[in-house]
Amino acid sequence: MENKINIFCHRGLYGCTDVNQDFLRMPYAKGASLKDISPENTYTSIKAAFEKGYDVELDVCMTKDNKLIVTHTNHLPVHTYNASDSDYVSTCLLSDIEKMKTGIGGQTEPFLTYEQFLDLFISYSELRVNVEIKGTIEPQNALPPQENPSVVEQLVKITPEKIYNRIIWSSFSTEMIAELKKLKPEAKVAQLFCEFKDNEPYIFENRTDKYLQFTYENIKTIHKQIPLEAAHVEISTLNDDEALAYCLSNSIYIRTWALLERNPDKDLNAKQNIQKLLQFKEKYPSFCFDIITDYAPVVEKIISSM
Repeated sequence: MENKINIFCHRGLYGCTDVNQDFLRMPYAKGASLKDISPENTYTSIKAAFEKGYDVELDVCMTKDNKLIVTHTNHLPVHTYNASDSDYVSTCLLSDIEKMKTGIGGQTEPFLTYEQFLDLFISYSELRVNVEIKGTIEPQNALPPQENPSVVEQLVKITPEKIYNRIIWSSFSTEMIAELKKLKPEAKVAQLFCEFKDNEPYIFENRTDKYLQFTYENIKTIHKQIPLEAAHVEISTLNDDEALAYCLSNSIYIRTWALLERNPDKDLNAKQNIQKLLQFKEKYPSFCFDIITDYAPVVEKIISSM
C-alpha cells in the first residue's frame, strides 16, 4: 500500500444524507440541499464516488431470510419513511424491504443489496472498499437472530475470491472480525474504536457492544487475538503515542473516521483534526493513514493545500 493519506467516501460520495437524527445534517456541498443529492449507501451515491476515483466505506446488515443489504442502521425507520418503529432489517424479509425506499429529507432509492453492490464494485478494478459488518439487533418481542448462517458466513459465501485483496472488513465487534479471519485467513480486518472515554459496554440500537477507546492495552489485546490490518480510530481520540507506536511496529495502519457530519470547510475543529492527522503523517512518514469522510472533495482540497 502506498504511504499516503487515502480518502474513503463514507457511505458513498454524499455521506450521511438520510439518517433521521438531531445532530444531522449539513448540506453536502455549498448551495446543495438534501433534495438534490442521493441518499447514503445507495447505488447512485456509491457509483458517484467510484466515478470520481474514490474508495468507499459502506455498511452491511442481514435480513430475516439471510439476505445482505447495504444500510448503516438495522432499525429501518431511521432510513425510510414507510417503515414502522418495530421494523428491523433482521426481522424483515428482503421482499418486504424491497418495497421500501431509503432516503430521508431528499431523494429516495430502493435499498441496495450486497450482491448488487458487488456487481458494481467489480467493474472498478483499481478501487477499494471498506465493509463495516453490522450485528443483528434483537428488538423487544422479536424473534431471536438466526444462528446459522451468521452475517459473516453469508459475506464469505457471497464475496468473490478475486476481490478479497481490495476489501477491508471492519466492525466494533471483535468477535465478528475474529470469525471472518477464521473463515478467511487472507481477509484484511480492522477493529473499530470510538470516542467514548471508558471501556464499559455502550447500549446502541437495543444492542450491547463494547465500543472501545483507542489505547495501547486495547490494541495490543485485540491484535494478539487477531492479526489486524488496521485500527479504525475516531480522529479526535488519536492521541495515544504508545498505541500508535504499537501499530507502527506491527504494521497496523490507521484509518480515521468521524470527520463525518462536520464539513471541514465550515467547521474549524474538523479542519484542525485534518491538520492533526497530517502532523502524525509527518512524524511517522512510513505509516499508512486513511480518512473516512462525508466530505471527500473538501478534505482532498484541504490536504492538497497544506
